Amino acid sequence: MGRATVKAQRKQQKHSTKFSSRQRYTLVPFASPNTIYGDVNNSESSIKIAAGITCAKRPIPTIFDSLESCRAAGFSPTIHTEPESIPGYSKKYEGVQSINYTPTKKFNKTATPESKSAVTIFRKERLGAFENFKATLRELLGLHPTANAIAVFQDDVLYAKEIKQLLENQLWPSENTGVVSIYCPNKKEYRFEENQSTTNKPAAYQIHTDYIVAAQTYIFPRKIAQAILEHPLCDTWKGYGKNPLPKGELKKAIDGFITAVLKDLKKEVWFYSPSLCQHYEPIQTNIVSPTSSNSSLIGHGKHEGFRRAYNFIGEEKSALEECSKQHVTFTNRGKQRFNIINPRTENPVDAIIPGINCSNITIQCLANVFIGNTERLGKIYYIDNGSDEFELEQIEDSIPSQLQSKINIIENPENYGFSRAVNQGINQSNNDVLILNNDCNLSSKTISILRDQLYWHPRNGAIGPITCDQGSNSLIQHWNLTHLSKQPKPQDINNTLGWSVTKRFQEPNTRIHYVQQLPFFCTLLRREAIEDVGLLNEEKFRDGLAADDDWCHRATKKGWNCLLTFSTFAEHKHKYTFKALGIDRIEKLKEANTKLRG
Repeated sequence: MGRATVKAQRKQQKHSTKFSSRQRYTLVPFASPNTIYGDVNNSESSIKIAAGITCAKRPIPTIFDSLESCRAAGFSPTIHTEPESIPGYSKKYEGVQSINYTPTKKFNKTATPESKSAVTIFRKERLGAFENFKATLRELLGLHPTANAIAVFQDDVLYAKEIKQLLENQLWPSENTGVVSIYCPNKKEYRFEENQSTTNKPAAYQIHTDYIVAAQTYIFPRKIAQAILEHPLCDTWKGYGKNPLPKGELKKAIDGFITAVLKDLKKEVWFYSPSLCQHYEPIQTNIVSPTSSNSSLIGHGKHEGFRRAYNFIGEEKSALEECSKQHVTFTNRGKQRFNIINPRTENPVDAIIPGINCSNITIQCLANVFIGNTERLGKIYYIDNGSDEFELEQIEDSIPSQLQSKINIIENPENYGFSRAVNQGINQSNNDVLILNNDCNLSSKTISILRDQLYWHPRNGAIGPITCDQGSNSLIQHWNLTHLSKQPKPQDINNTLGWSVTKRFQEPNTRIHYVQQLPFFCTLLRREAIEDVGLLNEEKFRDGLAADDDWCHRATKKGWNCLLTFSTFAEHKHKYTFKALGIDRIEKLKEANTKLRG
């Protein structure tokens, strides 16, 4: 095939923008989806992943090792195999079968080998890698109508543990995601050492290249998988490459096909780096020939160089644990953990401020809200827990007349406790809510910064700022993630130091840290997360101590992220109300933690 012909093909593919009017692919019904992949319909997560492994004939079969590793990663994949590709199963096998196999020594940890089974779809004739990939995509869509993520894996991949659990919490990096790969090739464009933390934990990065490589582990949003199969290139793709096959045809590379379609759809490509998977080639391959390859493709090289994973975290490592330790750094070069995206709605943020007496600090708290945080501010719900009459009057008199329409005061006849007061405010609001202690003073634009960063991922449920106290959001706890050269002492922590840290982490260099829990002295909660997780437990945690930990634990179990941002600072006069009211906070905290553990 001449160079001019190849060039014309590329041009035709590049400008193919109209979708086919043909109906979507349908399947002859196989077994029930629950029989094939039982956890798709039963998962509590909002991300439901249907996984399949494409299998081809290799000099040394790797399907059983790959299948066992994939299951250890949390998936329950079906196998979609070319003829004579699985040891012990000849060409006579067709359609859907349940095969039996014994894991190899690599995965068999018991003295007595235990036979296992796997649901397998056998091809009647050889399709080739590209056509088998398309067929697998169609079958997964048909078998799993409730799955909103479609994963197509190859049979020469080994995985870290608990990948599925990680992805169910935070699969789609942005609303414009076209594909996510949990395998990362060892190529310069896919290495992001300059953005890795000192502990080199994995994260997803957007790829900006003309041609993406490595089709080992593609995961698509359901709508994208459907759009790929409906795209004109699905039928007309002839491939492109420098080295044509012996018959003169170009390689129908899967990665090249996905590159062309996603470019046409204007969708983003994201790869985890370092890699959560490894491109597996058995050592025995060298016995055949020192230069031989275990690839199923003609002329394909050994799994080395760029065909090996970039800094694979290891089969024994938990991807969930490794990624949860990752702090997040944004850059303006397109190599960020997630794109910062604008909120889908322009709904304001309502602030909820519980208080009892202590009118002096409440007045100061309100002043800081009004002075630099009205851009996204909706209503302020001040819930008074039985203050003395003159204390409440002073608060009311301090509010400027032009801002009185923004504040609603709820008067309780007695001290109902922090948790019930917060719940009263949440029930009054229909928006995202900022839970704010009256002993907390916001920096300018804190509400806007928290709101914008909360919305860069649809599974972010709560976010809070750094502060100067000695709690879990303090600079003392997280100094190593800032520009500070050493851990500050408690007496050195002040507002000036806090503000100096936040100046370093403004856009486009925002830094966000995943946390398991947030103290609710200044925390923005997403409305969808509140509706999913529920209110604070006011019966068990009346005074608010450990109520925030309890809420965050419930949220993370349901797949919501809790985040600490270094882009804004809040001054927190820790324990002020407890001291003013003469309450033994230490004793109360012990009681609350006992209830939390129970």
